[in-house]
Amino acid sequence: MTVTPADVTTAVALLRATLRDVPDDAWDVPAGALTWTCWETIEHTADDLFAYALQIGLSDAPTDTHVPARWHYERDGGPPGTAAARTRRTNR
Repeated sequence: MTVTPADVTTAVALLRATLRDVPDDAWDVPAGALTWTCWETIEHTADDLFAYALQIGLSDAPTDTHVPARWHYERDGGPPGTAAARTRRTNR
């Protein structure tokens, strides 16, 4: 399946609509059945969108694999990521 810029725009709009009314105290709890928190899950989703942007943004991106990116972990057991946002509640 090919991901297009329109797909990324739609994903962002749906994500914003879903998370618009999340209470402040809900970001540090597990996201459903995941061991990741809601905040970690949203960061992971942002990483996915970033990965798509890398693929569709480069004129010579590989078509048989992903554009390489450096992954890191904010905590043991957390999701891998390329970027992390600093929250108002923590010093991360």
